[in-house]
Amino acid sequence: MDSHFSTPRTFVHSLFDTDSVLVFPSEISARFWLEDYALHGKSGVVRADRALAWDTFRARFLPVHAEKLPANSLVRMMFAREFLEGPQGDTVPWFASSLHPETFEAYTQRIARLLPRFADVLRRERQARQEKQEASALVWDDVFRQLAVLHGAYEKFLVRRNLFEPSYETPSLAFAPPVMMGKKHVIVFSQTIPGVEGLLKQLGNPSWIQTADPEAVAASSDVKLDVKLDVKSNAKPDINVNTKANTRNGKDCLHVFANQSQEVGDVVRRLRTLAEKGVPAREMAVTVPVDEILVAHLREEARLHDLPLRLIQGFSPLEHPAGRFFTRLKAVYDTAFSLQAMKDLLLDIGIPWRDIILQRNLLARAIELRIEGGDVHSASHDAWFQRLSWSEPDASGTDARMDTGMDAGEAPVSLRSWYGKFRGTVISVMEAETSQDIRARLSYFQQEFFCDERWEAAATAEATAVYTFCMENLEKVAQALQTAGITRYHGLFSLFLSHISQTRYVPQSSGGIPVYVWPQSATLMIPHHYAIGLGHDVTLVSDNSGDFLPETVLSASVREEHDMTAALFSLYRSCVMEGRLSLSSQGYNGVQLPPSCMVESGLVRQMSSWETYDSWKDELKLWRGEKTDYNYSMLSGQRAWYRDNAGTVLTRMSNERDVAVSGMDNPGIFSPLFHECDHEHDHEHSLERGGKPLLTLSSTQIDAFASCPFSWALKWGMGVRDDQNYEVPRMDHRFMGRLIHKVYQLFFEKVTAMTGLYDGERHKDTYQKLLLSTWGDEFMRLSHSNDAPSPPTLRWIKNTLDRQLPQILDQEEKIFSGTLSWEFEKNLEMTNADKGYHLVGKIDRIVLLGASLTDVRNMKTGAENNDAAVEGRALAVVDYKKGNLKNLRPGDYRKEGGPPSFQLPVYRRLVASQLAARTALAAYYSVKDGSYSIIWDEKGDGQPVDGSSAVNAAAKATNIAGDERALVEKLDGELEKMLEKMVRDISAGRFAASPAADSRVFRSVTRRRYAVR
Repeated sequence: MDSHFSTPRTFVHSLFDTDSVLVFPSEISARFWLEDYALHGKSGVVRADRALAWDTFRARFLPVHAEKLPANSLVRMMFAREFLEGPQGDTVPWFASSLHPETFEAYTQRIARLLPRFADVLRRERQARQEKQEASALVWDDVFRQLAVLHGAYEKFLVRRNLFEPSYETPSLAFAPPVMMGKKHVIVFSQTIPGVEGLLKQLGNPSWIQTADPEAVAASSDVKLDVKLDVKSNAKPDINVNTKANTRNGKDCLHVFANQSQEVGDVVRRLRTLAEKGVPAREMAVTVPVDEILVAHLREEARLHDLPLRLIQGFSPLEHPAGRFFTRLKAVYDTAFSLQAMKDLLLDIGIPWRDIILQRNLLARAIELRIEGGDVHSASHDAWFQRLSWSEPDASGTDARMDTGMDAGEAPVSLRSWYGKFRGTVISVMEAETSQDIRARLSYFQQEFFCDERWEAAATAEATAVYTFCMENLEKVAQALQTAGITRYHGLFSLFLSHISQTRYVPQSSGGIPVYVWPQSATLMIPHHYAIGLGHDVTLVSDNSGDFLPETVLSASVREEHDMTAALFSLYRSCVMEGRLSLSSQGYNGVQLPPSCMVESGLVRQMSSWETYDSWKDELKLWRGEKTDYNYSMLSGQRAWYRDNAGTVLTRMSNERDVAVSGMDNPGIFSPLFHECDHEHDHEHSLERGGKPLLTLSSTQIDAFASCPFSWALKWGMGVRDDQNYEVPRMDHRFMGRLIHKVYQLFFEKVTAMTGLYDGERHKDTYQKLLLSTWGDEFMRLSHSNDAPSPPTLRWIKNTLDRQLPQILDQEEKIFSGTLSWEFEKNLEMTNADKGYHLVGKIDRIVLLGASLTDVRNMKTGAENNDAAVEGRALAVVDYKKGNLKNLRPGDYRKEGGPPSFQLPVYRRLVASQLAARTALAAYYSVKDGSYSIIWDEKGDGQPVDGSSAVNAAAKATNIAGDERALVEKLDGELEKMLEKMVRDISAGRFAASPAADSRVFRSVTRRRYAVR
């Protein structure tokens, strides 16, 4: 057969024109060329049996065992698990180390993959030793001994289970079907098929089996290839290449991009352009190496450009929520219900949970109770059971029977009982020993914890199909057990999970641009084919059964490494028509180097950023007022987004109806925040009554609304918890704050009981000892409590507060000598029904200024009502801050605009309303800095206000009172304006988004909302 070929297509088509059966490297290649010949061939029709995949072809020469079944990947995995768990598991440390039990599954899968190669590696090593060639170094003799141990144990396992290993069988013409004997078979692209020469040698080099390789066929018209097939033998074709390397057009080169983003973006935009020009998807393709990160990047970029992709090899079912469910379920069991594993499973929104609110509450409660994990073996030692039974109230005052999101009328479920059912179900699934038990218990799990629609209600596509695929693989596991004669298998769920981790789910979709994995597309001649990410390490392909061993283990003659990388690149270059081969110097996995075969051939070309197909260059032209080469149009995905948002964020853009100011079509959703004000429940100091709905506000809410109304709406209006990130903080700041408040409260109460009025100068040493003893007692109680922090945290708390707590004594002596600490954690409230608000607050500490011993005596005996005792008196309000007083200095309150915080003005108004007293001094105290920040002081700018300094205070009163009173009136006026604005805006649903919102949790959504203005 003498022919002249210009492309691989004409080469393969000429072979189809004969009566030969063609053998291709893979099933993908065989199907492609059958379809290609049917579309472009001379006759336009071809029998399907005219093309075979290499695996199918080789299997026809293997013996058929009537009484034995072939071993598969599952059988090999069962052997590996049995071997490593048995007494011989410690005898192969080079393959698996018992010192690292957490890697057991990885070792199991590794050994299972290598088992088919062991016989060939040992045969080559024995042959080299018999021929007295250079043997392996003595240091590696033990490696082959371990390999022989594994191989011998595996052969015994096969005999015991009445199985055989297909890769250990010797091919022979005697086993071939009679129908194929003598019929001409041509192995096409044989240089890319491992083991071709070995098979032909074992078969005796039959004349009716030939090989053919269209090497160095170029896509350009100036490349000519003469192929002469020697029909007398199976020798390789005599290939004469009449070509002049033409790399100016770049089709023969490997293009190197600066980074992966440029490379992927360039390819996707080129394919997008081709699709808009009407090029069908079957004429486009992308090839990627085995790199999940690169594939994910490609899919995301294609999604942004509305470019449908079809993964030919599919994807791991464990990447999908329906498959990820199994791995996270097992992780919960393996980690003994650790908090992290529970979070990963229960917060996965891709799983169709029934009681997602309950699960969030469970995890939030676990963080509050510092539950780190449970116990698989004993419920009595399970920390979840122990601590959830404490029934401590949460912030809303409820106990462990928290809101579960159930419909009205349903009985609430306690977190402890829900966890008990969950724990028992997970353990039963993990400890099942038959596939029927696993299936039944998984069904029960879904019945109890999934919504009624189960995976049909999942937020992600193909959830039901992926879950069904996993269950079908569970049946394959059951069949493998039956093949091996095993009825019950301990750790069956682990075996099932290991199996599906190595499978690929291929979506049942024929649309989209195909994405192949290197090198399965090397023999495909697709008009617009782009191979990306072709770095040196990820493109290495060799026919060497011992490539898992270090290079120093096998002798040079035994290695027999057959590097096919250069042949594959040559074939790819031959098949490239309008596509390209490329890689990026910098990828997400690090720096990549081009393949050595391309470097040695001088076929590497650096890409300039100006050569990339990037829309930013057209954007620059538009800015310059120039016309672009490409007519841009709205993508279908962009059109759908515009249609969906046309009635919301894209409308009402006038100043009066700006979406960032008025985005609530139904302000009534916030009506539950307003409460009826009646005569029975209103406080006696409420300003108005009459049944008008009131908005309950605190200083925290007012500050949040002043910073960003939309953040307020998210947290207090829509119930989005800014603190529920389900992360265990390194330090619980609320806990620390409560601890500091309690120590100071106990200390000042003891001071009042001991000395009456505070006298820091006279009792300095006494107060020092009293404070330290109070702190020591409280720390001992904390250390021995059920909810005590970890020992390292306790040590940090002790060392920190030992230094910080006593700092208050010097400050108290300067500012509050001669005063009386009157109340702590005082709850106050007031109501203004006319303006529609109900103001509440809790003051850390209230100090009675100008106190006398009579006040101390009345306070101790309770002779006079506390509230009545301070009526008309001068008080000081103090708020403790654990950290620094950032933006809470006196100067910050005297600047133009609103105050940095309304906290102290709110306290002043509450004191005046409910206690009928005057807030003469308002201050913050920083525990970290050990200093007061006095915002206003009508008694002497922070100087002592006891009786002994009355003359001094009176002398300054005239000068100070005017300035301080003006500040207080200014702050009170700004507070009133803010309260009226909140009532008005919340009633109307006006929530402006501020770009300077402090909340890190809400920052992204508020800035997006602000951006549409």
